[in-house]
Amino acid sequence: MADLHHWWKDVFQAAGTTQEWLVTGPEREHYWGISYRPFQANERAAEIVRHFITSDNNLTHTDHLFTSVMDGNIYRLSLIWVVGA
Repeated sequence: MADLHHWWKDVFQAAGTTQEWLVTGPEREHYWGISYRPFQANERAAEIVRHFITSDNNLTHTDHLFTSVMDGNIYRLSLIWVVGA
């Protein structure tokens, strides 16, 4: 049976901005899912504009997420990963 893990961070991002978030640690052995969603009602317009991953010689992975917000200002950045099968 697979185990599901969840990490999240509530973030402030001003309307009309694009921001880069760096998440270090996700490794290549498990499935990873990422979402960027409104934290409260009436925050309607946000998107992940770009996502890419870099790694170093120790296979330490860093996810680079660029988010853009057109409306509102409080969002939740979430990562889930599945361990096992």
